[in-house]
Amino acid sequence: MRYPRTRACTIVVALAGLVMAGLVASPAAAASAQPPGLQPGEQITLTQEIPVNVVFIGGTPVDHTEVAADLPATFRPVLPTHELLGFDYRPPGLDYQLDYRLIDASAPLAERYFRFLGRIGEPGGRTVAQQAYQDQQRNRLDLPEQVLHIDARRADRWLATQGRAALGLARDSYTLFFVDWYGRPDFQFHVYTIHDDDPDSGQPFEVRDVNAWGGADRTWFYDQSAGPVEVGGGWNVDDEDLDGNGVPDYRMPPSWEYHPDGFRDPAALGGDLGLIVRYVGVNQLFTPSMSFDPMVTAPGPGGAKVISLHVFQDLPGGDAIDRVAPDAIVAAFAALQPYHDWRIQVAGSDPIDAGARRSLEIILEDAREPGPPDDPGCWEPIGVPQAQLFCFFEEHHDRYFAPAGPADHLAPAAIFEPREELLEFLGDRRLFGFVERDWHDPTASQSFALAVSTPHGQQTVGIAGHTGLTAHELGHYFGLFHPYDGWDPVDKRLYGPGDDLLFTALAVQVHSLMATARRGVAGLQAPLEFSQFERDSLARWETAGYLNRANELAGQVRDHPEADRVRHLITAADQAARQARRHFDAWRFDLAAARAIGAYEWVAAAAQRLGFACDQPCRP
Repeated sequence: MRYPRTRACTIVVALAGLVMAGLVASPAAAASAQPPGLQPGEQITLTQEIPVNVVFIGGTPVDHTEVAADLPATFRPVLPTHELLGFDYRPPGLDYQLDYRLIDASAPLAERYFRFLGRIGEPGGRTVAQQAYQDQQRNRLDLPEQVLHIDARRADRWLATQGRAALGLARDSYTLFFVDWYGRPDFQFHVYTIHDDDPDSGQPFEVRDVNAWGGADRTWFYDQSAGPVEVGGGWNVDDEDLDGNGVPDYRMPPSWEYHPDGFRDPAALGGDLGLIVRYVGVNQLFTPSMSFDPMVTAPGPGGAKVISLHVFQDLPGGDAIDRVAPDAIVAAFAALQPYHDWRIQVAGSDPIDAGARRSLEIILEDAREPGPPDDPGCWEPIGVPQAQLFCFFEEHHDRYFAPAGPADHLAPAAIFEPREELLEFLGDRRLFGFVERDWHDPTASQSFALAVSTPHGQQTVGIAGHTGLTAHELGHYFGLFHPYDGWDPVDKRLYGPGDDLLFTALAVQVHSLMATARRGVAGLQAPLEFSQFERDSLARWETAGYLNRANELAGQVRDHPEADRVRHLITAADQAARQARRHFDAWRFDLAAARAIGAYEWVAAAAQRLGFACDQPCRP
């Protein structure tokens, strides 16, 4: 018998007063002193208050009621595709109660922060986006040739530490800082920069076009007086429609354009900031929904999450397998979910075999010119050429992807380095990726992650290998959206940046490898790390998921005729569940997820003792 790992829970074997009907201890006095434990056979919903601090530093005072007018009071994370298509599915079991606190920072705090920006900034030339703003016909101000370049991470760190401390804001909350330096006598035109190293080459790079940042902690700032920058389109004050589709693109201009003679009516400022809180802060960063159900990738008792990479070398003379850093990938995911065991395996086909090459060609031909390809493939019974790689890997799975243990979850990822001519139709940006779904069942979940790029395509976005794109697609596989995509619970709308919501692209400016290149921000150059927002979200989702899985299995154990034999194991599971709830309420989400896993593993140990089969998941 394999008992749960000690990382998952503290074992308490005996409790007084076991209740026969429920198998778990629940004396009245204990119930009032600690959170609920196991609830056998029940589907629970964890309710959590989410404080959202909205802090205004500098700028024109805004009416707080205008900012808060359309903010949602509650948020329940969902699977947006299933919601929109009406598919039956089990929701995550979370209910967020949003508590907004709108705060005007004091003049001394603003003075300290802007003095700090002036001290750490370095003079530099205008960015491309600033020059584009300068070239507009209706720009209200002329920008100087030299502007201040400020390290975005240092600014974010100051706000997360000194700013939050000065305001008395606890870390068990999220904070969105609205910064506006413009109008002060010490104002300098400025832009923020990001410096990092490429995970494949180790060479440094710089992104010089940022007006927002955050995610290393539970904070994010948006500087209305920075830039303008390319992301979100705020540099363009001449044209309503930026992409030519006939629909005006709503963006946030720099603060000096909120003026009777500027791009935006100054009376719109409060409402615009409220849009950023609602769509960018709440929907996309602080309490996002999921791309796929993360519990689909949950290992069985004692199992691990195993990433299996297969590198297909089609470009003659290429060295794709040497330009993947598997240790860096697995380290990123181990930091994202430290409550799971992680492993990674790498194999390659050099040169690529004919079947894999033709399967890639079929989906590329369909992307370039939709329609049936000249030669048949395994996609024909499904009826969609885009399913070719899915059915090919389904048929040849064991040939390309390493086996895993019965309790492990195997996450397959295919990396292709094709001949340049295959991706010429994409222009210079010859790279893409996606997570393939199960084409046999529209309600089913993820199948494998795909990353395709050529050296030319990598060079255009400033990367030197396949590591960042591969880790990014695996992030989707394990449940994460792009930061700039969102689900709005009020309008029941799945959206991306464009048209009336172009400004939501601002969320790409975040410390996360899920922030891909979008509207001028080279997100694939982002650090090979996930944001604190993403770590929180996944841990919350899995805390609820594992507790519900434990409850479901505990109900089956309770109904077993020999349930008395495993009371001590169910008691330990009950204690682990209580600990999970306690950590969850205290915003210790990694520990909450670990204890929830422990609760499930103790129940699974009881189920195994009774003869259940327990791999993924346990069943009678």
